[in-house]
Amino acid sequence: MSWLRDSLEGKRAVDTLPQYHPVPSWDVDKRWWYLLRYWYRTTAVPDDLQDAVRRFSSHLALFVGLGIVLALAQLGILRPGNAPLLFARPAATTTPYDPSFGDIAMEPMVYAFPAYTPTDINVLYRVQVPRTTEVQEVLPERPRRWLVTYEVQPGDSVWKIAQKFGLKPETIEWANGLELNPDLLRVGQQLLIPPVDGVVHVVAAGDTLASIARRYKVRPEDIVAFEPNELKSVDDPLPEKKVIIVPGGKKPFVAPVVRAYRGPVPEGAARGTGRLGWPTTGRITSLFGQIVCSPLLGCRPHMALDIANVTGTPIVAADSGYVLFAGWDTTGYGNMVMIDHGNGFITLYAHMSKIYVRKGQNVAKGQRIGAIGATGNVTGPHLHFELRQRGRLRNPLGFLPKP
Repeated sequence: MSWLRDSLEGKRAVDTLPQYHPVPSWDVDKRWWYLLRYWYRTTAVPDDLQDAVRRFSSHLALFVGLGIVLALAQLGILRPGNAPLLFARPAATTTPYDPSFGDIAMEPMVYAFPAYTPTDINVLYRVQVPRTTEVQEVLPERPRRWLVTYEVQPGDSVWKIAQKFGLKPETIEWANGLELNPDLLRVGQQLLIPPVDGVVHVVAAGDTLASIARRYKVRPEDIVAFEPNELKSVDDPLPEKKVIIVPGGKKPFVAPVVRAYRGPVPEGAARGTGRLGWPTTGRITSLFGQIVCSPLLGCRPHMALDIANVTGTPIVAADSGYVLFAGWDTTGYGNMVMIDHGNGFITLYAHMSKIYVRKGQNVAKGQRIGAIGATGNVTGPHLHFELRQRGRLRNPLGFLPKP
């Protein structure tokens, strides 16, 4: 037994037992899990870190779910039906229109173009695909080549209509004379819809391709290159009343000239007639809703009309009523007059050089109340004209005669 004695000499009994060393592993056993839970419960985690962890977890779950949905769709598991859905081909009303008008009398913005109804847009229908039902095909959308008309529907706006046809809002405004007041739409109104962004031009006497291109800031070659115009070269003669589409053109803004009311004084001057007249004569330089910038006030929407003219030009009451305020305003209006028309409307006239009425005075439509000036926060002589209906600012162009 000497071998046993030599083997046990200087050792503990436990040392004689076989020792099993753990094999390193990436798995988190119970001990590490308990340690992690203990650290989480006893350690003060900042609120910002907890919020960041929650946000990361929610975003990760969202992306994982989206990835699963996309994978299922790619594999063909998620489909709306057994048959593929195709976008409808453009309606027959969008075929090219012969721009020759013959002897038709040309009234402003009245043309005989094919009709285009809202039901023609983005209509889905089922078709049979030859030889297989597992393949989805999309017919290429044929570009529209000529002008169509669109009937305004309830809830429409210039922006929504432009979005339906893939055009810029300015293109719809230029084609239908809506630059001054694009919100002035009525249900059932017929609008002219160009096929591309740009300008629709009706040739007048003396027009040439060079002059048209210069007016709308494009090259004559761009007009010729647009096939529906049916022009072969820049030297082709242009017959009068021919309709030309100027792709990419920009219609220059021409400030309309307005004239003050000069009609008879209506009866019952203390109460407005409801039919406003232009308060002065001049050129409209700023429209309602237009973004204007100034060093003092920064950039903001202009909620009135600015009519510019020389200092001293007469200003008259747009309608009958009585004067609510007449004097100096400290908020930037300068010399200002406010008239209550007794029917829910109030008009405001600002930046006057002179005031000819006093507070509480009855005024008649067309009566002179002041003169154009440059008082208050202004950059030049003009009339700042506001219209308020029961405390709400309204666009005066919707209530004034057409310039």
